[in-house]
Amino acid sequence: MYGNCVECKDNRPIDDLMSNWEEEKLVQYSQWISVSEQKTNKHGETVTAKVTRKQDFKCKTSELVNKFVTMLFKFRRHVYNIRHQFLQYRLLKASLPIDACIVHIDFAENYACKYFTEIQSVHFGASHEQATLHNAVCYLGRGDFVETVTFCTISDSRNHCPCAIWVYLDPVLSFIKNYKPNINVLHFFSDGP
Repeated sequence: MYGNCVECKDNRPIDDLMSNWEEEKLVQYSQWISVSEQKTNKHGETVTAKVTRKQDFKCKTSELVNKFVTMLFKFRRHVYNIRHQFLQYRLLKASLPIDACIVHIDFAENYACKYFTEIQSVHFGASHEQATLHNAVCYLGRGDFVETVTFCTISDSRNHCPCAIWVYLDPVLSFIKNYKPNINVLHFFSDGP
């Protein structure tokens, strides 16, 4: 899956199909791309923001096929990594020792807060405050049984940087330390490093 095999690393089954296509024919396709845009924030300052847009492209059939093969290689590597990670995750959970804990963390989407009763002007854009939810599931080893404890930390900060993650984890780690003082090993799982 990483293209290291000497026998099959250059194998491109798509080349057999290319013989049926006109390589120089112009084709159009759409693709989601991230671009930087200048925007004005609520303070009137101009800032650069990264946005995702669907954009149309034109190229020759052969160029599109080469792009597809490149993306397919990245995709198969990605799928292989996901399958391997989930396998290791399941194996770790199934053999979790009594002195170990798995902490699986992730951010939920930012939620728009609402008042029970609010005046009409609060309904519009900038008046709505947002809250960040940081979720955690802890699997605590207990011999043949794994105990599950869930957490959700809420904050008005929309910061998702490493420092913020540690702040969100502080009450979770305190709970683990007090609830299971025998825990010596923590395994963290997340959607990123």
